[in-house]
Amino acid sequence: MPSKAILTPTQELYQKIFGELPKRDIIEADMPALYEVLDTLTDRDKRVIEMCFGLG
Repeated sequence: MPSKAILTPTQELYQKIFGELPKRDIIEADMPALYEVLDTLTDRDKRVIEMCFGLG
C-alpha cells in the first residue's frame, strides 16, 4: 500500500482549490492566485478556509 504524502497547508489548499497538486513548490509569488480564488467565496467560507490552513 503506497504511503500518503504529507502536504504543507499551502499544498493542501492548492490541491483542494485546483484539484491537483502543484507541479513545483509553491512560492510566495503564487499566493495571489490562491487569494484570487478565495475572494470568490463568501466572507464566512473564506474565513473558515483561512483559519483551517493558517492563512491570512
